[in-house]
Amino acid sequence: RVLFRSNQMETEVRLDNISYNTVINAYAKCRDGSARGALDVVAAMRAKGVSPNPVTYHSLLDAQARQHDGSADGALRVIEMMANHAQEAGSSTTGPDLSMFTTAINMQARCRSGSGAGALRLLARMKASGCAPTAVTLNSVIDAQAKQHDGSAKIALTILDAMRRSPVAEVRPTVVTYTSAIDCQAKCRDGDGRTAVALLEEMVADGLQPNHMTFGCC
Repeated sequence: RVLFRSNQMETEVRLDNISYNTVINAYAKCRDGSARGALDVVAAMRAKGVSPNPVTYHSLLDAQARQHDGSADGALRVIEMMANHAQEAGSSTTGPDLSMFTTAINMQARCRSGSGAGALRLLARMKASGCAPTAVTLNSVIDAQAKQHDGSAKIALTILDAMRRSPVAEVRPTVVTYTSAIDCQAKCRDGDGRTAVALLEEMVADGLQPNHMTFGCC
């Protein structure tokens, strides 16, 4: 905060990306930090004519994920901010990357403001931007189906089937994938017990060992 309150410092020192990014990172990681505060720093940054860079947006998203006032909606806002910035700047900067999309999708799964549909929209946006998802990303989409009120077990099965058929090793289902898909059968309106058992048998046939969390979802 001292950086923005001291007019004398502003006249003596030219604040750059590193200065602002350091403050944003503190808002993301410190106990007294906040997602709102991190966004305020970016507003001040732009007001001084300093352009955010990828590190800025990663730290903003980190604040949404870590702090008490972070939200799935806030994470989506950061993704949109970075995508708009990339579009305005053309080839001089990059848009959201794999880790950012995966974090935002994961927040759709675990935040109150998240939704199964929101996770799917982010996945579609990710693919449209040319960023390929991994199993970790897709696991979060399935997890959002299990945890959110609008989740669908059928959608989870569709994603799981696509992962099984994929020739890409990084997309192949893991124990987490099957566990989340089984959890969907337990929690979603369109789930059923027989499919959960069939998924358990399928994962064993695929050489994956169920764990205590898997059995807890059955």
